[in-house]
Amino acid sequence: MRLARALGARGLEVATAADAVAALAEARRARPDYAVVDLKMPGASGSSSCPSSSPARPGIRVVVLTGYGSIASAVEAMHRGAHH
Repeated sequence: MRLARALGARGLEVATAADAVAALAEARRARPDYAVVDLKMPGASGSSSCPSSSPARPGIRVVVLTGYGSIASAVEAMHRGAHH
């Protein structure tokens, strides 16, 4: 929520979701240009929200954040279309 508040304070329109299912539903509804997702969010992993994995929003730029990162998870997210 802190990141959402910080981005909103900078004039960006922000939507949040509690899990992968809600995030994909919001992406279909709002059709955002950018998404910030957590690799370890409830449900599907954040990397499954990347453009090549999800038809929710073709062309979306996704940033995957995590406190549990590894080189392998970063490479997987980038292969799926996460922005680097």
